[in-house]
Amino acid sequence: MASGADNGTRWPEVVDPQPGIRAVHLGALAVVTAGGAMGNGLLCVLLARSRALRRPHYIFLLDLSAADALRSIWYLPMGIGPGQRAPWGHGALGCKILAFFGAFLAFHAAFLLFFVSLTRYMSAAHHRFVSKRLTPCAGVGIAAAAWLLSLAMALPPAFDLGAYPPSPPEGLCRFDHRYFRANDSLGLLLVFAVIVVATHAVYSKLACFLHEHRRPHSVHLVPAVSHCWTFHGPGASGQAAANWLNGFGRGPTPPTLVGVRTGQQGGGPRLLNLHEFGTELRTSRMFFLVSLSFALLWSPYMVSCSWRVLARSPALQFPSATLQGLTLAHASASPLICVISNRELRRVLRLGVPSVDGIGGPPPPPPPRGGGREHFL
Repeated sequence: MASGADNGTRWPEVVDPQPGIRAVHLGALAVVTAGGAMGNGLLCVLLARSRALRRPHYIFLLDLSAADALRSIWYLPMGIGPGQRAPWGHGALGCKILAFFGAFLAFHAAFLLFFVSLTRYMSAAHHRFVSKRLTPCAGVGIAAAAWLLSLAMALPPAFDLGAYPPSPPEGLCRFDHRYFRANDSLGLLLVFAVIVVATHAVYSKLACFLHEHRRPHSVHLVPAVSHCWTFHGPGASGQAAANWLNGFGRGPTPPTLVGVRTGQQGGGPRLLNLHEFGTELRTSRMFFLVSLSFALLWSPYMVSCSWRVLARSPALQFPSATLQGLTLAHASASPLICVISNRELRRVLRLGVPSVDGIGGPPPPPPPRGGGREHFL
């Protein structure tokens, strides 16, 4: 297979014993890639044109959808078309470019989902800090960091720094994962696996954090200190301080709030409610489902590559095109998961693409169900 990396070399003809099954397989792969391109393209249009969705976490979703649409469009003509005939007809350079973009976009999705999991945990554990620091510009910077890290991971094999010849079995080009002493395939697989596992570890920590803060604690009655009916101290519930901060307070400033600006200077009183907390939970649940589908659909490919890397003479032969199709299926499943699990995306989708730009502002939020206490998992 190493000789296939030389320019001008054509791979031998592959005799297909079951052309009917191969045709059905290629047709299903074409439907998956076309569905991924159309679904992610529509989602990108909705996110780009809607004024109500211009928030940092939707910037991450826009970047992920654009990358998935690009991967589907890239594989549709170059991955499906050559698969209809056995030899690769575009030379070693074309196969290497296709393999590079496949690895580049795969690492980008993994890094971006990991960064999103960190922001989801920070939004629950340190909501005030995230609401002030996580601006749209910061979201663009995080997305750019994901692109740079994925480029750093996928670029060395393209220059043969790790001795990666393109391997086009079954008409699909990818970097050939060999025995771990032949190249650095084991290192790249470990990095990819660690990113995926770390993403779900952060979501597990988020679920534990939410469960811990929902657990009822025993009530310890501590007398509060009264100062002109403000009630501050260890036993105070904080309602008087919240009323004063929101602009509904009367009387002198509580001793613990001396020097704190009231909410009247911000343009009017603002009552705290649990609707924003429920929105953050729904957003975290949406990204968790996307990350879970990414891990499930990439697991067979990772297991196959790990078997090929760790076993000197693999006894199991995995169909490469089928595994590649499962990885492409994530691009088709991601828009469906986002629309089904996100209420705001469904509302914008019902309004239609032409009328999204004419919305004067975000639609009024629905009343929180169950007092705003929604389950994350």
